[in-house]
Amino acid sequence: MRSAPRLTRREVEVARTWFRSSSKAVAAGVLTIREDTVRSHVTNIRNKYHALGRDAGTKSAMRARMLEDGFLEETH
Repeated sequence: MRSAPRLTRREVEVARTWFRSSSKAVAAGVLTIREDTVRSHVTNIRNKYHALGRDAGTKSAMRARMLEDGFLEETH
């Protein structure tokens, strides 16, 4: 079994909102935070996956990794 990164609740919340949004700017508006803050959380998540040798370099790759690790639920 692959190691999952240790993500904070806030990182997961920001990622979930970003995945449902068309852009980081839209996610920032929903969360009432700055777009730079969304960008920082996304970068932190990507770095944590990278440290484990797992690709999360694109939005779809990050979503796939987070689904694999149980941070997200599949939506139909």
